[in-house]
Amino acid sequence: MSKTVLKSLRLLVPGLLLVIGGVIPIFFGPASLTITLAQNEKLLVCLLPFVLGALYHILNLRRYFFAPAIEDINDRLIRTLLEPFSNHPIIGPAFTKLKAGRKMMNIFYNIVDNDKSLTERAKHVYLNGLLLSSLADVRAITFLLLPFYFGSLVFSKQAVFWWYIGGAIVLHIICAPLLRLVTNTHIELGAEQTDFILQIKKAELERLLIEEASR
Repeated sequence: MSKTVLKSLRLLVPGLLLVIGGVIPIFFGPASLTITLAQNEKLLVCLLPFVLGALYHILNLRRYFFAPAIEDINDRLIRTLLEPFSNHPIIGPAFTKLKAGRKMMNIFYNIVDNDKSLTERAKHVYLNGLLLSSLADVRAITFLLLPFYFGSLVFSKQAVFWWYIGGAIVLHIICAPLLRLVTNTHIELGAEQTDFILQIKKAELERLLIEEASR
């Protein structure tokens, strides 16, 4: 999977979730999904998911469930890359500076993007990253839609919304351990990349760290 595909799907997945889980039952009524999609195919399938996905991305709603996993992954990766240089006369004293912001991640991606072997490995990371963000999307969107489901139940008096409420709660709960599982897989994939860098690209990593530490 390429970065371009990953970015597109990270817009489309939450958009589709919002259309199927929110727009159709709340605005069109909890009727047959197939009938509703057939009657509004161009709007609900072709256009609206990308619009809602873009809005969701701009508001950064997935961060509440996505950020902790990403922070854990990045922290482990940064520690692994810096650990061999703890006694380095230039890099060691600059650990705090190097850990600040996106410096270490920029160095990491610089090495990955310029090595064919690492770039190929990155495709597996992107796929797992899509699973990770999609699970975070499910948790964020089910949490977001629950008040709308309760409101629809109160005002429409349609008991079927109890199924939507129950389904949203179950999905929200189920995705929590799955998110942890996929996060652990991502950490393992990241460890494979850092092992390769420390074994094959250590000199290049050292050069980039010295350059950044000396700025």
